[in-house]
Amino acid sequence: MIIPKHIQIEPVNGLCTARCTMCDIDSWTRKPYRMPLQMFTSILERFKPYQGQIDFLSLQGWGETLMDRMIAPKIMTAKDAGFKSIGFATNCTDLYPKTSFELLEAGLDAIICSIDGIKHQTHESIRVG
Repeated sequence: MIIPKHIQIEPVNGLCTARCTMCDIDSWTRKPYRMPLQMFTSILERFKPYQGQIDFLSLQGWGETLMDRMIAPKIMTAKDAGFKSIGFATNCTDLYPKTSFELLEAGLDAIICSIDGIKHQTHESIRVG
C-alpha cells in the first residue's frame, strides 16, 4: 500500500483577515467554517495506523489558519497522537506574542510567513488588509 508522506487538513475555510489580489475568497461558494476539535481528532484517527510513514502534517487550506482559535489545541492533539512534524502557512496578521507562545508550546514545527514584498508598499498592495 502506498501511503502519502505529507497530509493536509483544512482547519479553516473561507475566513481570512486579508483580501489579497491573487485570492478569489469573495467568490467562494462553500460556507465559511472552523473545524471543530472533535472532527479534527476523528480525521487524525483515520491516519493513525500510517503515522510512521507520514513525515509532515499541514494545517491549512482555503482560509487563514490563525483564525482558528483552537489551532494550538489541534496541534497539541496531533503531536499527542504521534504526528512527527506539523506546520502551516499564514499571513501573520493574527500572530501575536501570546499566540506565538501557545503555538510553540503546542509543538508547532514549521510556520511559513507569507510576505509578498520587501517594501511595505509592495506587500500592502498585494496583501490587502
